[in-house]
Amino acid sequence: MRHGREVVDAWQFTIGIDRHSAQRVSEERAADARVTVLSAGAGWLRVEAIAGAPTRGSLLLIAGRGLFEVTRRDGWSVAGGDERVLLMLRTLPDALSAAAAERAWSASRP
Repeated sequence: MRHGREVVDAWQFTIGIDRHSAQRVSEERAADARVTVLSAGAGWLRVEAIAGAPTRGSLLLIAGRGLFEVTRRDGWSVAGGDERVLLMLRTLPDALSAAAAERAWSASRP
């Protein structure tokens, strides 16, 4: 627990991996990051990365939550030289591969 919030593992992937493959990889290797869930809504999740440095445009498999695209990454320095990193994540539909979801997302943007 961190400040009363659950800390969960996350695995980072490039665009194009499907949920099933990401899940299989997560069972075979250590997590790339640890995050705390700050808030959630229909189709999105806001987390703070407390270990690891997920990048914008990558995919994160969040333990117990599913596969998400990192759509925003905000980082800033705090006292003691540490960095806080907040991430905005967009849910990827289970029925679509990440690549198909990216095409659908791009096509819907003005």
